[in-house]
Amino acid sequence: MMDKTLIVVTGLPGAGKSTVSNLIMEEYNLPVISMGDCVREEARKRGIKEDAKSMQEFIVELRRKYGPGIVAELTTKKIEKLNQKFIVVDGLRSKEELEIFKRNFKRILLLVIVASIEKRLKRLLMRHRVDDPKTLEELKARDEVELNIGLREVTNDNNSIRIENEGDLQELKQNVREIMEKLEIQKMQTEV
Repeated sequence: MMDKTLIVVTGLPGAGKSTVSNLIMEEYNLPVISMGDCVREEARKRGIKEDAKSMQEFIVELRRKYGPGIVAELTTKKIEKLNQKFIVVDGLRSKEELEIFKRNFKRILLLVIVASIEKRLKRLLMRHRVDDPKTLEELKARDEVELNIGLREVTNDNNSIRIENEGDLQELKQNVREIMEKLEIQKMQTEV
């Protein structure tokens, strides 16, 4: 077991996982590993197109072939290379992934980011990522895939901390700051 603390951020597409991860990175000078980037990197290695449909099919096939924890395993390999004791992991999707992190790392803090589907679609359209849904119907289909992969269980985890993200960036920053203060992350960093 590695003596590292993971701050694991999860939520549906467009909820604000990367925004929260980046806010924590900036405020506490912590590295961020994106599980989605690990999947996109693996897709590129295999020559998979990065459109929404191809990526959805790829992640389902990857989990079917290598098990539901494969993305956590790919992410763990990246984390092993880091010297930091505190790392933000952006994009947890299943209980199996969470269990892999729990087996490999000393402490796990799970943050669940939530936002309405309308707010999420608006954000997805603004970020212009090729694999993002472009319509409400596409987002509902993507949500269903994500929830069926295991996100439903993860977002309902009783040990998680929920962050509502319906407001503006300043409101989100304040929410994140308050949660990090309650978790005493700064104090834990100085004790290492």
